[in-house]
This record gives sequence, structure tokens and C-alpha cells, in this order.
Amino acid sequence: MIRSTLTLLTLLLTTLGYAQVISTKYYANEWSDKEVSQEKAKFVETVSKDKTGAVTTELRNIKKNTIVSSETYKDEEPYGIWIYQHSKGTDELDYNFPLNYDPLTCEDSIPGVTDYFADNDKLKYRAPYVENGLSIDMFIAKNVLYPVMARENGIEGKIILRFTISEQGNTENVVIVRGSHIVLDKEASRVVRALKFSNPPMLNGKRQNICFTLPIAFQLK
Repeated sequence: MIRSTLTLLTLLLTTLGYAQVISTKYYANEWSDKEVSQEKAKFVETVSKDKTGAVTTELRNIKKNTIVSSETYKDEEPYGIWIYQHSKGTDELDYNFPLNYDPLTCEDSIPGVTDYFADNDKLKYRAPYVENGLSIDMFIAKNVLYPVMARENGIEGKIILRFTISEQGNTENVVIVRGSHIVLDKEASRVVRALKFSNPPMLNGKRQNICFTLPIAFQLK
């Protein structure tokens, strides 16, 4: 038992980059709803703080030595790469970017085009299409997550973002025009940054850069 405990501690220190462990709890299941003794535990949850002040909460499967979930905050801002647990397994969420704010909205990138995500034969405009075939609204709805911290604290808000779809069909220069709460701002930015397009905007057969303004609302029911 002593050897296994030391091995687990070594692995945790390695994974957490020698961060200071604030607390350790043991659970019988991955949903962390039944705290047990270390001897009976199947999962261990550690809360640690690194030298930058970032606090990470990590849940690990003891037997498999795999991370079930991991989240990091700097103050209230989501930070780094998260491992998010859901009913179908786990996903990685990329919060490893700074937030950028600018109150300016887009000017018309292509005069006469009112819907940048619909082809306009009259203007010889071909719209960019989201890579997986979804509309942009469907992509946002499918991929946005209501942050647990915001949900638990009754935080709602509407974020206005500005971004560019480049001549290569990439999402670039994601900026918050009007923010709400930092945790919602970060989630909205993460989802927009994840947008990928199968083709760039085209006008008269030539690739275009277009600026687009998008609202994302978080509302508790």
C-alpha cells in the first residue's frame, strides 16, 4: 500500500508540474458524488496551484492511471487545455489563448452581401461553408458549453464577437466587441476559434477576406 501510494503521488507531481497540491479527495465513481477512504477509492481528485496562480482540478482513474477530467482557472478565467467529461466520453477544450476586446464592429467586407453564409448568384458570391456541413448557428449550438461555474452562480449574458474568415478559409482575429462575464467570454471565443470552413469566401471567382459579427447568448432556463 505504501509503495502504491508513493507511486501515485509521484505520478501526480509529474502531471501537475510540481504545483502545490491544495487538496486531495477520493471517490468511488467518476461523477465524484461518493467520497470514500483512500483504500476504497477508484478515483482521486486533486486541486493544485502553480506558480502563476492557476488552479487546476483534476480527476484521475487510479487503476487505469488516466485523467477523467481536468479544468484550470486563473481567477475566474478558464485557462489551458481542459479535459471535459460527458456521457459519451471525454473531449479536449482549448482555452489556451488570451481574450481580446475591441468595441469596433465590422464594416461591410463585400458591399451588397447581407448574408455571408448564403450564395448570391446575382453578385457572383460563393459563401464559406462550415467544414462539417452544419450551418454556423447549428455549429455554435452543438459545440458551446454552458460553463459549470456560470450555471452554478446564475450567470447569464450575451457576447458579441467579431472575427475574420480568411482567403484560406481560416477563422482569424477573434475579438470580443461586447463582453459579459469573463467565463462566458472565454467559452464564446473558444467555440468561434474552433470554426473551420471547407472553402473560403469567393467573389467573381476570387478568394476574399470577410469580417463577420456574431452574437452568442447564454441563458439559463
